[in-house]
Amino acid sequence: YVCRRQCDALNGRSQARRNIALQGVGGPPSRRGAPGHEEGDTGASAVHPVVWRDPTTGQRSLYANSAFVSRLDGMSRRESAPILEALFDHQTRPEFQCRVSWGPGQLVIWNNHATIHYALNDYPGVRRSLHRVTVLGT
Repeated sequence: YVCRRQCDALNGRSQARRNIALQGVGGPPSRRGAPGHEEGDTGASAVHPVVWRDPTTGQRSLYANSAFVSRLDGMSRRESAPILEALFDHQTRPEFQCRVSWGPGQLVIWNNHATIHYALNDYPGVRRSLHRVTVLGT
């Protein structure tokens, strides 16, 4: 169990190519053993808060997901694993999910900062046309 106060103090280390690491690729041999590099880290990394606050509403959201965050900053993968697992399990609970049954002309809008996107390929043989629009301002 990880409490909110603990999460506010955590920073996650994101890997630009984490999905490759999840497939078992250990990164370029020249980077292995380098300071700050652990087996499985590939590509550029960034450190950012695990909890993000919307500057307009103050709403808190987890800014970490299993596709990119490889560990918590200042901790090894082994030390980070139980905390990250608890956070990932929490953010994917059914009560936080929205499943869309697409229909002609349908429009869906969400807060990109507070949403984890996961598309299911449940439309075999159907061509989908998607357009992304980013709105600036309030």
